[in-house]
Amino acid sequence: MLWLMLLAIALVLMVLDKHLKPADEVYTIAIYSAGLLSALWGLAMAPSTVLMGLGTLALGWLQMSSPRA
Repeated sequence: MLWLMLLAIALVLMVLDKHLKPADEVYTIAIYSAGLLSALWGLAMAPSTVLMGLGTLALGWLQMSSPRA
């Protein structure tokens, strides 16, 4: 369950970043870095079924969003 908490922390940090002002560049970089590391660590600890599900969702999203000829 730790992986889920780390992914939730990453999501909260990314949402929190939207409320910072453009003058707060150092805080923005720090929050993005902490969120990215938390997300990567959470995904590294996630069970393989979660990773397979995310991969399937990503491929489905790419197929649906690609321009049709």
